[in-house]
Amino acid sequence: MSEKRKSLHQRLVEAECELDRHESDLYVRRTREVEQIIREFEAEGGISNKEPFISAIDGTAWYDLPFHYQPYWDAKLSQSPASEKDDDTPPAPKM
Repeated sequence: MSEKRKSLHQRLVEAECELDRHESDLYVRRTREVEQIIREFEAEGGISNKEPFISAIDGTAWYDLPFHYQPYWDAKLSQSPASEKDDDTPPAPKM
């Protein structure tokens, strides 16, 4: 049986890359090591959707990796279906 492929987030955490996030989006400071990790991830069939940007705070180069903050998705998957019920769903009729 093959080992489950590591998420891009997990790879970056294990490499101790500088990370930040907003909801499901992952931000990583651009370095040669980060470039290599992303290349390897993409070569294995992963999709990074990386978008470069310059930090307005300190002028450093970063990547925005939409939807790659894995703990966000882990929390979403662990929520019970009842907690995701729409607020506008009418109550069940009383019998």
